[in-house]
Amino acid sequence: MLKKLWADPVWSKIIATVIVAVGAPIGTYLVGWWPSIAAITSKIASTVVASTLVPNWLLVPICLLAAFGIFVFLATLYPRREGPDWHDYQQDTFFDIRWRWRYSAYDNSIMNLTPFCPCCDTQLLQVHNSSMSYHPYRTVYHCRHCDSPIEISKGVNDILTDVSLEIERKLREMVR
Repeated sequence: MLKKLWADPVWSKIIATVIVAVGAPIGTYLVGWWPSIAAITSKIASTVVASTLVPNWLLVPICLLAAFGIFVFLATLYPRREGPDWHDYQQDTFFDIRWRWRYSAYDNSIMNLTPFCPCCDTQLLQVHNSSMSYHPYRTVYHCRHCDSPIEISKGVNDILTDVSLEIERKLREMVR
């Protein structure tokens, strides 16, 4: 029957509590701690009963308020630091181009997706070279500062879509 009761999660906790409640005083007595515990309890009781200028019952709330004040003071000294917010993720590199963006205040969608040069951090311009024929599946970004072209074998809309999808994928990983 004891095995059956021990298998039940509620009864096993009740049995364990009874064992600790009965075993702890016996264990402290056998180890020799009981006289020390009795002496400490006696000191606390005599302090509570002793006469002072301030009523002793008033010391308890005063001590609790002091402890709370110390806790508040320490909490302001050491503010809790959380990890980066997903709104801070506004820059990443895709297709060897540094992209920056903002989030819409209305629906948190990605706005103003802008390419920047990976070398000098200047905003890139999308160019069509007059010497090459127009090709819808090829996009060239050019940096006016360092004169470096970056060619991607995709159309502009495909690039923007791929970059947006990759940003959203990384955002989902951050939130997890």
